[in-house]
Amino acid sequence: MSIKQKLYCCIILLIVSNYHLIAQGDDYSHINYISPVPNSQYVSPWSTIIIRSVVNIGRSVLTEKDIIEVTGTISGLHRGELILLEDSKTIIFKPELPFTEGEKIMVLFKENKLGASENKIADLNFEFTISNSWKKNIRYSTSHPLANELNSSISFESVRELKNKCNPRSSSTFDTLPPDFPEYYIPVFNNPSDGYIFIAPYRHPWPGFAPGYLLIIDNYGVPIFYRRFPKRCMDFKLNRNGLLTYYNSSARKFYALDSSYAAVDSFACGNGYPTDEHELQILANGHSLLMSYDFQTVRMDIIVPGGDTAATVIGLIIQELDETKNVVFQWRSWDHFLITDASDRIDLTAHTIDYVHGNSVELDINGNLIISCRHLDEITKINRTSGEIIWRLGGKNNQFQFVNDLRGFSHQHDARYISNGNITLFDNGNILSPRYSSSLEYHLDETNKIATLVWNYSNNPPYSHAMGNSTRLNNGRTFIGWGTSFNPAATEVKYDGTKTFELVFDSAQSYRAFRIPWRTNLLVADNYRIDFEYVPLYTIDTKEIDITNNSDEELQLTSYYARSSIFSIVDSFPITLQPYQNKILQIQFFPDSLGVFSDDIHLRMQKENEMIAQVINVLGYSIPLDSVELDKNYPNKFSLSQNYPNPFNPTTSIRYTISSRQFVTIKVYDVLGNEIVTLVDEEKPAGSYEVEFSAKGGSASGGDAHILPSGIYFYRLQAGSYIETKKMVLLR
Repeated sequence: MSIKQKLYCCIILLIVSNYHLIAQGDDYSHINYISPVPNSQYVSPWSTIIIRSVVNIGRSVLTEKDIIEVTGTISGLHRGELILLEDSKTIIFKPELPFTEGEKIMVLFKENKLGASENKIADLNFEFTISNSWKKNIRYSTSHPLANELNSSISFESVRELKNKCNPRSSSTFDTLPPDFPEYYIPVFNNPSDGYIFIAPYRHPWPGFAPGYLLIIDNYGVPIFYRRFPKRCMDFKLNRNGLLTYYNSSARKFYALDSSYAAVDSFACGNGYPTDEHELQILANGHSLLMSYDFQTVRMDIIVPGGDTAATVIGLIIQELDETKNVVFQWRSWDHFLITDASDRIDLTAHTIDYVHGNSVELDINGNLIISCRHLDEITKINRTSGEIIWRLGGKNNQFQFVNDLRGFSHQHDARYISNGNITLFDNGNILSPRYSSSLEYHLDETNKIATLVWNYSNNPPYSHAMGNSTRLNNGRTFIGWGTSFNPAATEVKYDGTKTFELVFDSAQSYRAFRIPWRTNLLVADNYRIDFEYVPLYTIDTKEIDITNNSDEELQLTSYYARSSIFSIVDSFPITLQPYQNKILQIQFFPDSLGVFSDDIHLRMQKENEMIAQVINVLGYSIPLDSVELDKNYPNKFSLSQNYPNPFNPTTSIRYTISSRQFVTIKVYDVLGNEIVTLVDEEKPAGSYEVEFSAKGGSASGGDAHILPSGIYFYRLQAGSYIETKKMVLLR
């Protein structure tokens, strides 16, 4: 090593040690976490101060005066709000005014005033330095470094060639859709899984990325929901709390939608940081995980030979916000990663250096954080209590031995823990040879630091330069979103690698793609599956369905859609429903050939930039006219009567008839499809029966049904292949 190289190493070590000087020489064993990290640099002027103690802190500290002194070398003494979180261990200080760029901040927590009397906490002194180039975050965050990722290797011509070769299910076949609605094809349809595809396509290439769509489609490519935006949206998915979330690039924040697609919440980074579009995770306790990219001026000439004297270097910020949007945990790459940790593919002599490029945040089984950093080629595990790094997988600082994997991964996305304890990721494979992208699953022995590749899908996959995700479904299949490689845009595969579904866009791409079970509650039906049973050829059979506007606003059903004309709705459209009004619709089955017929009827509510559909599955069998003398009362051999009384409080009776010995179940559900109680679950001989439902009884979910609120509920009879559902109303 030359003298010059040794000098650079010494400088780097000095920088690292400076990042981690947490009040050396003092005993802070009673402190779990401090933010900003003592002696840290590039801190936001809008930063709050967070201290987490090992012991409980008495709430009396909130009434003490001068418990904390926060002083800036330029701005002087700061006043602010002191917050004690519900864990009774974490204190947050929110300054009334921001700090001044470039100044040093000194923090003193006083010994005689902080903590419960039995758990005294020693004086805590530390300092940190405010960024002297903070305005870059405002200027640069509007032009996100994601733009640099989006060089596609797929030409539009190759996609159109595929269109001509496959059996396309194109959006152009679905009338009344907007003229700029993304066009797509489904070349692989091989018994795909249940659930809908959630995807947010937008136009390629940069800088247009317009318009943007939130899109939910079924396995046939029929949209059941879309919402059009003037600019790109990202990461449309179902979060842990049952809300749909997405990133809106115009507002530069995440929004949450309820099951009626109404916006009910928004999420944005705190401490003055812009909100990055790559990730939002809503945790079981209502907290949220977000990311930010932090633009700072750094003298790279003292870090690498030929470095820019005033480079713009982009760091990574991870934040956890509580339900009231307080930042309760913050992790910054400046405090833990070296700029030189970046992949050799990253030019550290450039004027703008995106050295981390985080793209996913995940909780592991123990509640710690797993982050994916594309430009480090690294998956990192972070202690969510202290903020310290637990291990590093991949990249220059890899701590693991790879087994059964000679390739590794690079520039990856979407690291996720799955139910078997393994970790999956989408490997873009940018700097590997041969160059292709794949879905990987590793078993991690975290004690002995061994990473064993146990599964991968790399059977002639495409190359995705950027973006992408990989999700393990409950049935063991894997659903892959291919990011910039819109040919294909999404693929579902079995564990043996067999494709069961594939989606291809014509000229659009999407950051991630998901398969998710889903149903809106905006419009509810008393039965989401109608079985016409056996109907003679060229004979019309009609069944009724009761639909209800489940909102406090007027709804208009503008049309319906079915893939074939065998099933149809007799009623004329549009149909207007006032708040909570119901209407009976007539659905017809007219078989024109022998066989079994299945379809989905989409009841559509369409506006200029939006469509919402409720889906009713229909099934019917056709038989020859002269094959058997049909009993006209055949459909009534099995029957489910309307409950009486209806509305009811607190009990009601349900009658039903079965024509032969069958195993019978009767269950009660709420309007979202959640099971409330099982009333019958046994084999019964032919006959007529009556069962009572009491709102004071126990529920199947383990709670007490007497807490059920007034509203609409459904009861469902299944006897063999016969299924029928009816609606009842509980009025308190």
